[in-house]
Amino acid sequence: MKAGLMQKIVVDHGSAGVRRRWTTAAQPRSVVRHSGPLMPGIEGHMKRTLVRDGMAVTTCDFTTTSTVEGSVHGHASLSIAVFLKAGGVTGVAPDGPVMPYRDGHLYVFLSNRSAWGRFHLPPGQRMTMAELRIDWDVLGGMLDPCAFTSTMAGALDLYAEDLDGVWMGCAPAPREMILATERLLQGTVAERADALFVEGKALELLALALDRLTTAQGRPPRPPEPSLLDRRRVKAARDLMVEDIAHGWTIAELARVAGVNEKKLKHGFRTLYDASVHQYLQDMRMKRAADLLGRQAASVTEVSLMVGYANPSHFAKLFRRYYGVAPSAYTATPGGAASG
Repeated sequence: MKAGLMQKIVVDHGSAGVRRRWTTAAQPRSVVRHSGPLMPGIEGHMKRTLVRDGMAVTTCDFTTTSTVEGSVHGHASLSIAVFLKAGGVTGVAPDGPVMPYRDGHLYVFLSNRSAWGRFHLPPGQRMTMAELRIDWDVLGGMLDPCAFTSTMAGALDLYAEDLDGVWMGCAPAPREMILATERLLQGTVAERADALFVEGKALELLALALDRLTTAQGRPPRPPEPSLLDRRRVKAARDLMVEDIAHGWTIAELARVAGVNEKKLKHGFRTLYDASVHQYLQDMRMKRAADLLGRQAASVTEVSLMVGYANPSHFAKLFRRYYGVAPSAYTATPGGAASG
């Protein structure tokens, strides 16, 4: 590769802060924020928050401007990361296996010692993610690390299994985890969420990850998949709902308009969108509201009505539950992570 087209970096993740070897060492602090050029070859936003002793949350939304590869050094810890947008690979340094970054995936790294990892990102790659990192000493008070490694082996696609004390694997992230990550990103990158919201979302991510890992084996068989015709009708119902998001849709009305019975409609939403009809509508309304408020397209009351809530107070409570801030204080995440 020609000189100047690749950037090489080294990152050292400490338990209380982040030390970057291409700049002056950062002093331990509860919050570390970056906006603009994060490092050579990367433009975007990053925020790292120490939510408890030995527990930190990092949220990122950035794009590579050139090929970027480097090394990451971490202390003994558990890392749970959800990537909404991703590409490139990560791996165990220097010659261990590599694991591809994929959209909408959960990544779990567990190391019982200080260890090195590596990554390679192509140019023009957007990376949007949230990571919860728990120090090994703290982890022992929350769960049995030895039992957890067995759980990882049964629930993830493992790329490293006890490779010098390192486990590394991934799996598709459940819808609830994707939504929790979106809300965490919206709240932290916009720099409006309070510490309690960030801690709450971090613990929610941990709970969802543990649920995903511990129930992946032994789930009851899923009902039969909807037929191709039923899938088309469910998608038609979904499109109708999103096109007229302010309408007070009921399951009976949607089923009648889409030409499918209510049972098949509900099962179809669970299968195709991993959500109930009501939950999916509420999620879409909150995303539309975040987009409108972020663009300052209308007042809070107007937005409330535009997305189907006649009671602005009820709308405000829901919005704060989703994004950790009141609608009046909301600033959209750069890059539009809430749009959809």
